[in-house]
Amino acid sequence: MFRTVALLSSAAMVSADLMTIKQNFIGLVKNSTMQIPGSGDTRSFGSGWASEMIDAINEYGCWCYFQENGRGRGPPANEVDSQCKKLQDGYTCIELDAIAEGDECIPWDVPYNSGTGLGLVADDPENNNNANSLRKSCARANRFDDCAQRSCIVESFFVMQVFRQFLAGVQFDPSLKHSLGNWVPKEDCPINLGIDAEKECCGTYPHRFPFKLETLYGARNCCGELTYNPDVMECCAGNVIKMTC
Repeated sequence: MFRTVALLSSAAMVSADLMTIKQNFIGLVKNSTMQIPGSGDTRSFGSGWASEMIDAINEYGCWCYFQENGRGRGPPANEVDSQCKKLQDGYTCIELDAIAEGDECIPWDVPYNSGTGLGLVADDPENNNNANSLRKSCARANRFDDCAQRSCIVESFFVMQVFRQFLAGVQFDPSLKHSLGNWVPKEDCPINLGIDAEKECCGTYPHRFPFKLETLYGARNCCGELTYNPDVMECCAGNVIKMTC
């Protein structure tokens, strides 16, 4: 009984923390021309309210781990966890792309200048305009540094998307916070081992993701933003996947 009361109390504290962050953010949006967190400074995760949000969901669900990569596993548990997976996929591709280019990049640690002039409240519900704007603004703010540019895009997009979810009324489930003891990743985030195969990345940041070149269902290649089986399909002009071009 006492453990149940303690867990409920801890869960309530996590929910209250996120509610306070959400209210503070809404106030900022209403009272100012809100821009990307850290705009004009370094790192999107560096602003006060973004840091508070990240602390509240660190070690949450199957994919929410920050300042590191490689611990995520299994299918995302909810909408927030899906954004964490997207962030981790971005981190993985930043590292893989750097290696392919003969370089090294630690995306959660590299200093970068956040993109500027991008409002969080955009007309495009799919946020594609924000993604395009981020690519341009992060490139301008971090010239000649691919590691910094890519990290800027991936982290800034993550912050925007999570706050969009909170503003849209997505319900946060505090029971997935690991410290509460109810959610055990090794048990609650099942994985299919598949086969051990080389990985490459597909897509454009912030939507870039890793994939295996060989799976149980055959080979995989990248075509624009999607993967396909080259033994069955073809990647045609305009990155359109067809049986025959």
